[in-house]
Amino acid sequence: MKILVDARMMGADTSRGIGRVIRELLVRLLRDSSVEWVVLVRREEQLVGLEGDFRSVIWDIPWYGFKEQLLLPWILLSERPDLVFFPHWNVPLFSWIPFVCFVHDLILFHHPDSTKISTRNKWYAKLKLRIQWFLVWYITKRARKILVPTQVVANDIQRFFPTSTKRVLVAGEGIPILPTATSTRPWLSPYVLTVGGAYPHKRLDLVLEAWKQQMQLFPDQVLVMLGEKDLFRERLMEQAARLGLERVIFPGKVTDTQLADWFTHAEMLIFPSADEGFGLPPLEALSFGCPVLSSDIECLREVLPQEGVVFFRNGDLNDMIASWNRLLGSLPRHREEARRGFADAQLRHDWDRTAALVRQAFSF
Repeated sequence: MKILVDARMMGADTSRGIGRVIRELLVRLLRDSSVEWVVLVRREEQLVGLEGDFRSVIWDIPWYGFKEQLLLPWILLSERPDLVFFPHWNVPLFSWIPFVCFVHDLILFHHPDSTKISTRNKWYAKLKLRIQWFLVWYITKRARKILVPTQVVANDIQRFFPTSTKRVLVAGEGIPILPTATSTRPWLSPYVLTVGGAYPHKRLDLVLEAWKQQMQLFPDQVLVMLGEKDLFRERLMEQAARLGLERVIFPGKVTDTQLADWFTHAEMLIFPSADEGFGLPPLEALSFGCPVLSSDIECLREVLPQEGVVFFRNGDLNDMIASWNRLLGSLPRHREEARRGFADAQLRHDWDRTAALVRQAFSF
């Protein structure tokens, strides 16, 4: 059997969340020598660290654009695989080769303003959003199997596309292991941390609102907001300036080793997201004994352990502040619980088990 894997997003530096998932899965899938593997990437350096018997195809084709709709069908036609694995929903319409797709979330359906195209010309953004909606509908009609990371996403697909229910498989995800932290403390004074994109549904604006009170209550503490400096991040920086906030820093995007250092010395990670498909940053934080303050949305309740995590009512500023104070008031206990919580999470989220379910989806 010949399987082509669209790994253009592979690598955390390429597309952090999905990029990690692709690499973790591909490392395990390539162990199956009974399959003739073809791996499509944009750059040769994305292949570093991959082992196994596979052939690479290198085409610099961006995702979410018209270029992939025009060129991917030609690549598939020339390769003639028996099956294509798309680890995201950017699937070419003009190809009739059977495929399996991993749908990580339907945030686009709930929060159309949480995409970078929403910051461009409004008519262009509306056009691309409609195309993306159509692509997801197309996947639910044509995919041999639709893999999802959580039951929450499976329920979402069932709600929007009820006829696809029998082809949805909850494959889960594992926990990426970040590098060992160095002895370097990235910031000398105590700090609390947010990690990840600044899209509106991440509700980092709520953290800044809470910080108006917390910066007075904890005069030695700093709020560190890690993540790519894009237009959404600029809006957060403008909000911080408008509110007259002190001791808020935006270091930008960091390496995995630097992220390990930030997690190791943080007093807590704040994860106030209003919508997630899985939620990797809280699990990564727990792996370094960093307690988590999290919104209580259904997905995070499904994924995160009970120990090491303090939940607050989603979108409730007062409950966030109260939970923030409660966590810091017993920080040593919560650090111990974070270690136990991570051990529990490791048992429930395993890349080998996810890869086995993905291979199962390839059988037809």
